[in-house]
Amino acid sequence: GEEEDQEVAPTPVAGAGSSTEEEKSLFDKINAVLDTPILDANDRSDQGPIAEALKRFVRREPQLASITFSAVVVAFMFMLVRIYNFIAYGI
Repeated sequence: GEEEDQEVAPTPVAGAGSSTEEEKSLFDKINAVLDTPILDANDRSDQGPIAEALKRFVRREPQLASITFSAVVVAFMFMLVRIYNFIAYGI
């Protein structure tokens, strides 16, 4: 009859919520680490002569700094590929 046609809502498993919360907190921790800037130009504390020079450059010329850092990353990645190819294939 009618009782067989009714859908039964699944009951939550004990402890299932805690694992989801743990995973969420793990992802939140990873996200917080990834959101942390490598070099914060707004940090006014003294971090050494190289970091201070880079921060000064970023504050004075933000667009040029963005282009420069992007070019450095691309060049670094190219060099990694060349080193890998040299080691793997002797090219």
